[in-house]
Amino acid sequence: MAYTPPEYPAAIPDEVTDLPDRLDDIDWIEAARYNEVKKELVAIMTELGTDPAGASTDVKTRLALLALIADPTFTGDATIPTIDLTGGQIKFPAGVQASADANTLDDYEEGTFTLTLTCSTSGTITLNAGLNKGSYTKIGNIVTVHGQVTTSAIDTPVGTELKINGLPFAIAAVDEGANIIAASVYVSGMGSALTKNLMALGVNGNSYIRLYEGDGTSFEAICQKIDASTDIAFGMTYRAA
Repeated sequence: MAYTPPEYPAAIPDEVTDLPDRLDDIDWIEAARYNEVKKELVAIMTELGTDPAGASTDVKTRLALLALIADPTFTGDATIPTIDLTGGQIKFPAGVQASADANTLDDYEEGTFTLTLTCSTSGTITLNAGLNKGSYTKIGNIVTVHGQVTTSAIDTPVGTELKINGLPFAIAAVDEGANIIAASVYVSGMGSALTKNLMALGVNGNSYIRLYEGDGTSFEAICQKIDASTDIAFGMTYRAA
């Protein structure tokens, strides 16, 4: 049977105005204060879903639990039917806590990364230091990247493949090439006009995007068409390794 604390009369008799007046061995002012505190404790323990047991250690434990509700920390599994984010945020640790469970979200991250351009054969391409960044958002193992680069100098670039290097996470290697990704790309300010289709691919195991100019049967030397003020914008979503 649960312990029920004694209930003193809730009303203070009119003739009692201050301490230490007593009537029938009851300090009415202190009794009223006691009743208020007791009601608060009972309300707290009722809110926690446990009947009051009366022991001071139980009260302290339950008050500590109540404090944790405002900023809970879970070190194991917790079954929660609904999460109501009144603060509007879910915070993940800086390092990935990888899970093998296909239904577990184990990471969120966003940031920027620095880009470079390289040609498949030879030569160098220098980027404008103020226009050489990309940004990314990673949710679980899915990464979305986008960015824009502008060249500032070239030194005889040669090749049929132009690489946008610096992806924040390598593209996952999946069986049967299931993670060869088509990227979106836009270019302007080329040294000479493109005569075939512009194609952009992310290939599994790599941390770069490949740009080609081709028609499905052959490729043009796209690197030779890069100028000292070429703009390239791109976007891609892929599965991270």
